[in-house]
Amino acid sequence: MSEEIVGRALKKYAKLEEVVLATKVYYNMTDGPHMSGLSRKHIVQGCEASLKRLGVDTIDIYYIHRWDGTVPIDENS
Repeated sequence: MSEEIVGRALKKYAKLEEVVLATKVYYNMTDGPHMSGLSRKHIVQGCEASLKRLGVDTIDIYYIHRWDGTVPIDENS
């Protein structure tokens, strides 16, 4: 819900070309399979969901919120 609030505030008050927009990935957003952690699938799905909630086309910084030891290192780095 916080991304939706930030998205509305960005539309109302910000000039997006003057903003550095960051968000994060790791924790589950739904109960479905592959909806948490740092698998490539969840990173892509999480990014797409964040873009939609924020109502923007791009994110400038995408943080790994927490290390995921269950995913091979080449997939989450």
